[in-house]
Amino acid sequence: QVDDSNVPQLPAALETRGANNWLPASEEQKAFKVDPRFEVNLFAGEEEFPEIANPIQVRWDTRGRLWVCTSQAYPHIYPGFEPHDRLVILEDVDGDGKADTSKVFADDLHVPLSFEFGDGGVYVSEQPNLTFLKDVDGDDRADVHEVVLSGFGTEDSHHALHDFIWTPDGALLFRESIFHHSQIETPHGPVRQQNSGWFRYEPKIHRLTAMGTYPSTNPWGVTFDPWGNHVASHPIFAEAFHSLDPPYPQQHARPQGLQAYSGTCGQAFVDSPGFPEELQGGFIKARYKPTNRIEIHRWIENDFGFNEQYISDLIFSTNLSFIPVDLHFGPRGDLFVVDWYNPVKGHAQYSLRDSRRDRESGRIWRVTAKQGKVSEAPQLSKLSEKKIAELLGHREFRVRYLATRELAHRDHTLATQAVNDWIESLRDDDPERARSLAEGMACLSTLGVVKPELLVELASDTNHHARAAAIRQLRYWHNSLPDRHEILLNAAT
Repeated sequence: QVDDSNVPQLPAALETRGANNWLPASEEQKAFKVDPRFEVNLFAGEEEFPEIANPIQVRWDTRGRLWVCTSQAYPHIYPGFEPHDRLVILEDVDGDGKADTSKVFADDLHVPLSFEFGDGGVYVSEQPNLTFLKDVDGDDRADVHEVVLSGFGTEDSHHALHDFIWTPDGALLFRESIFHHSQIETPHGPVRQQNSGWFRYEPKIHRLTAMGTYPSTNPWGVTFDPWGNHVASHPIFAEAFHSLDPPYPQQHARPQGLQAYSGTCGQAFVDSPGFPEELQGGFIKARYKPTNRIEIHRWIENDFGFNEQYISDLIFSTNLSFIPVDLHFGPRGDLFVVDWYNPVKGHAQYSLRDSRRDRESGRIWRVTAKQGKVSEAPQLSKLSEKKIAELLGHREFRVRYLATRELAHRDHTLATQAVNDWIESLRDDDPERARSLAEGMACLSTLGVVKPELLVELASDTNHHARAAAIRQLRYWHNSLPDRHEILLNAAT
């Protein structure tokens, strides 16, 4: 601990800019203009669960529970105070679409902007550190709090280390944004990054790689499409792109994707059977400023990559204190929107010490289709390896994602055998065979298993998405493929 008792009293912050109106959750919901095909209910709010004040990002565990990281300390710790930010577990016990119970997993965190499950615990962003939390005795409280890596930038706290997600092949991906300068010591040498970029961390060998140094200001939102393409937001120019290092226009065309406007924050592809058929394959994202709404887009492939076409608003709020900062489909196919509800909207637009910054409110909204039905959430933690492997062919990304993560924590021999058996069971005439093979290949890579024949088959497939998936994997399996150059050339032609 640092003794800061001799720090002079800070001057009062100027509050010359007006703040937005604060409303209780019931009144805020009345300010929503909702697409008539959908309905919205409050899954959890600060009135019943004060511990979720200032929620930032959410993730689902394999038991069907929703975890949320919160930060009342944001934008920074004041002198004389200790960090007390939280990681909270919410559970809908009776399946009525509302949280029934809450448990605080950790309450000594420092501005945890993101987190993800892995290796029997939770990886958490705590600028300047990547930390690992673990419950040893099964009481849903963190007993281990370990710094894994240190040296990440802290210059601008609202876009330090965030957007945690596992890649299809088993690495932990996260990023930081403009103004940050990072220098991280690792067993493989120092890793440096500045002014926005991605990091790829491989826990088993403690390797950290800096990548995707695309100049992005304050990006929030990352996902993968059904073929494993990495899609991420750019907030000001609001582009979704595959991470690219070379500058344009000398070496490649300017990335396309999300149309240019400010303030995107969270995104997801529509694959839930409970959502209308006309939206399947589309794209939903949050926009928190200058307006605040949840938008529906069509996702269109072009010669370079992908573009989006705005269709309509799923939710539009007339109350500007609604600040959607994350959204995810749950394992039952319903959509969850994280609401950093706050009359002060903006990081630099107001003083960091503005007393009107709300440190008590926080809401999570649930969106369902009126004509659709939520599905039964698979209890992955209770299923056999065989049953989990079969879920790799599920239509919903979130189920496939959680299935891979659960297999990664199971007995290695049993998990590997289950995945191989599932791959062998795929029919040659199955229209989804290539995509399923790509999913199986990625899962085996997560398990540390190399299966070259899978890559070879995908690399020669007539579907260009399958060939692209194979070539992405070739980067990590090339030492096991002596004819790798021929595979690459054939896939390209």
